[in-house]
Amino acid sequence: MKKAKLYTDEKELCVDFAEHAKSLGWKVFPETSGCDLLLVAGDGVKTVGVDAGDQVGVQAKLKGNLEVLRQSIPGPHQTSGPAYQAVLIPEVTPDFEYIARELRILVFKGSTNNGWGPASKKIKGFGTSLIWVPRDLKLYYDAPLWHPDVELWTDPGVSSPKSITPWKVNSVRLCLDAIERGHVTTAHFREARISIKRWIDNKWLKDTGERVGKSKRYVINDATRPPHVLYPEIAAKIGRDNSLNEVEQEEHNRILSQRIRDRWSR
Repeated sequence: MKKAKLYTDEKELCVDFAEHAKSLGWKVFPETSGCDLLLVAGDGVKTVGVDAGDQVGVQAKLKGNLEVLRQSIPGPHQTSGPAYQAVLIPEVTPDFEYIARELRILVFKGSTNNGWGPASKKIKGFGTSLIWVPRDLKLYYDAPLWHPDVELWTDPGVSSPKSITPWKVNSVRLCLDAIERGHVTTAHFREARISIKRWIDNKWLKDTGERVGKSKRYVINDATRPPHVLYPEIAAKIGRDNSLNEVEQEEHNRILSQRIRDRWSR
């Protein structure tokens, strides 16, 4: 009889593990800085062996193989990176785990046994994964990996992921600020370190013919699908986070987690 798969695809594995990490006090950033999941330890993180702000870069696969190990090995000239590199797979062989450790890569297993002895079966679950991490596997870089200052969700582990990038986040924020202000100038683009050329080429801006000092004054052209229209989930999250108090933010995060689970269950 063919053995049934614990997870139908990498997305299911990543979504389940994201919830596991959140329950231990980690912030989760999917499809960020080249990671399927980038974990950032919060102030109240429960994982033994990590400090607040430590990052774990996770690459997920349905099978432990050379490809996922290669993806987790830092580049020869890499100056920024997470405190820990990790792979996330449903089941682990002793040989794979040994090689990963020799490469200073954590292994998170998406399965556990439902009992002891020959009658026990593998079931979904993460056991001791992320309960503690060995400090001797910690990596040291000049800088951590980039992640947005608010938790954003996009489906991880899919064939064509919608990566979360600095350009998307900064562009959406630039749009929202421009709408609230009533205009945007070339000076605002320089401050955000975003080239205005793409915006003009895509007709995302309307030139008002006015100036603020030496800077041209523009308004956002919603009809041409500027970034806040292209990336509505980022816009909604950034917009809400700017206006929520601490209690409201906690409730919003709870709702966001529920939406993540609901999206997968559909």
